[in-house]
Amino acid sequence: MSAVPNHDWDTVSIDADSFGSRQQEARDEPMPNTSAHQIFKKRGMQTIATEQPTGALIPFDFNGVVFRQMFEYAVVEFKTEVGFFSEVFGFNAIAMGPDYALFTTPTSDFHFSIRRADEQHAAGNLQGIKLLFMTADFASAEARIRESGLVDDAAVGKGSPSQRVVSLASPAGLPIEIWEDPFPQREA
Repeated sequence: MSAVPNHDWDTVSIDADSFGSRQQEARDEPMPNTSAHQIFKKRGMQTIATEQPTGALIPFDFNGVVFRQMFEYAVVEFKTEVGFFSEVFGFNAIAMGPDYALFTTPTSDFHFSIRRADEQHAAGNLQGIKLLFMTADFASAEARIRESGLVDDAAVGKGSPSQRVVSLASPAGLPIEIWEDPFPQREA
């Protein structure tokens, strides 16, 4: 059990039952109506209204870490998903095993991992999340997707009035979008 520090409200004790099990989350069931949930909802409304966080920033120390942020998802067809990101996107794996892959780029611009689904890591509905990229060279990114010859469902559309976006999905159904940088000529 951990405590969420307060500002102008009482400390809230949180345990796993406050949020439901991972299996509940994977089934898209709503968060139980707890006091923590109510406080998070209230703080979420405040954050949305003011565009400012209500809590103190966690004091992250990123000096020398393998990654700063990543996300992970579990799939039934692990080898197929790994092959897709390796072949179509050309991503490097900095950790690879029979049940786990951690991907990045040669310059470690981002990280994400894939696990083989098992009893502890259930494969969930991936339609609620998207893997989004932005590039200053949209034409080359789109051409690479098409040149792979392996992605039949890639579609190019308008992402905004000044941006194009190519949309596709991984074999497991993870929605992926590659966005055109709206300011490709900006100086670094």
